[in-house]
Amino acid sequence: MYQNLRPFRDTLLSRGYDYHWSELPEGHSWGLWRANIDFLLEYFFPSSGTSVEQSSFVNEKSFEVFQNYPNPFNPSTRIRFSIPNNINENQLVTITLYDILGRELSTLLNEEKAPGYYEYLFNAESLSLTSGVYLYKLQAGEFISIKKMILTK
Repeated sequence: MYQNLRPFRDTLLSRGYDYHWSELPEGHSWGLWRANIDFLLEYFFPSSGTSVEQSSFVNEKSFEVFQNYPNPFNPSTRIRFSIPNNINENQLVTITLYDILGRELSTLLNEEKAPGYYEYLFNAESLSLTSGVYLYKLQAGEFISIKKMILTK
């Protein structure tokens, strides 16, 4: 698609998008590249697997919580969020898991985080969950966002 993806990648990062690399199965020499541009767009190119834990390219004015990916998932999924750069102090970030009836199942994350982009890897096997719809709530200061995710087995 592109002979040199580095400038394209840098442009996406400067605009607050993220990317992931992973190796396709069965010895293919293509890597999978994903960017969150409202919906995930897929691009393929050679690469070894890497991932981004935190990036300084985030929305400067508001918190963001992205839909987990993949969704539906089995057994693991990634929950991505960002803390805006205009906040000058660390935020206590809590991710709480609920069943579809609103019963709290587990606190997945409860940590102080500096402004930036973060990705939390959730593995449902650690909680022995059954197939179904679950809710995750991310709270940081006064900001709260709740999203649905589907576990399939």
